[in-house]
Amino acid sequence: MRADNINGYAAPRIQTNMKTATNTDTFEALKELIMETLLVEAEDVRPSSRLVEDLGADAVEAADLLSGVEAEWGVEITPDTASRFKTVQDMADYIDENIETA
Repeated sequence: MRADNINGYAAPRIQTNMKTATNTDTFEALKELIMETLLVEAEDVRPSSRLVEDLGADAVEAADLLSGVEAEWGVEITPDTASRFKTVQDMADYIDENIETA
């Protein structure tokens, strides 16, 4: 008997909240926003890309990016939260975890 078939019934699949490389739709939309805001090329924006060191975000661009994220996804980003965003993955994970569902 297969592990996913118990007593003739299909076992429910367990959903996990673990995100790797983030939700593809979120990442792709965030990537577009980053490209527009920071004027970088698509190949430069990867989940592991660091916002300041790799993508060159300065304080004004970072503020513009955060405003764009808040407007696009309806999430609130406090200064404390923003200070924890080191990579694109960090930002995408925050969006996925805090997105307002209609």
